[in-house]
Amino acid sequence: MADRVTTLGSVWLGITVGCAECHDHKFDPLKTKEFYQFYAFFHNVPEKGLDRIRTDNPPPRLPAPTVDQAMKFVELDFRVKDDEKTLQDRINELGETQEKWERVTQEHPPAKASRDGLIAQFSFEGGLTAEYTEKAEKENQGKIVGGSDLLAEGRIGKALKLDGKNHLEFKDAVTLERTNAFSYGAWVKFDAKSGTILSKMEAGPGYRGFDLLYDGKLNVHLVNKWPDNALKVKTKEQFPQGQWMHVLASYDGSSKASGLKIM
Repeated sequence: MADRVTTLGSVWLGITVGCAECHDHKFDPLKTKEFYQFYAFFHNVPEKGLDRIRTDNPPPRLPAPTVDQAMKFVELDFRVKDDEKTLQDRINELGETQEKWERVTQEHPPAKASRDGLIAQFSFEGGLTAEYTEKAEKENQGKIVGGSDLLAEGRIGKALKLDGKNHLEFKDAVTLERTNAFSYGAWVKFDAKSGTILSKMEAGPGYRGFDLLYDGKLNVHLVNKWPDNALKVKTKEQFPQGQWMHVLASYDGSSKASGLKIM
């Protein structure tokens, strides 16, 4: 700090101020108090390279540990290297372990989910089929609109391949209100820059309903009347094309945007 004060005096003020570090200046009108006022100014400058709270000196610094501290540093260094080797060994084993897990999973699929409260179940295996419980109406049978068979190989089993010209329609199999808590999602792989994953939306002008859209990011709308009475949530991060991922929209029935989440 003292070096900075004397440099400031010499370069910018054109006076020698070093004497004032110890006593009032003999030849220039600068007192010791004023020297340390300059000193205080530099001492309170937030600098890059310091630790913000100024607990350490700026680099370069020379470590000077005690003997005990130096031994502990050596021990920690060996421990870190051992842990890094263990981590790399696990990473090297991952490919084989992943392949084995996928093979076992394919051979022994998980048990079917509980059917309690189930209204309808739609399957894409062996063609588009639907199974309804007694509470559901048969006219809600799913159908492909605007195209032919859209079934393709999915992540596990068959999947729907939608190109924007066709869609799969299930009519009123599910009816939800803004006070209901519900979630919906899918395994998806995006081959285009934008598209609709799921939509239950009435025709205009109100567009009442909900959806899950993709435009590089994921978007969810929950609409009573657009745009006056509606919620919209959009992810900050971009989602890549050409790889499978699971996306889920979850709503807690609160009628607030904070209760509508994308995971």
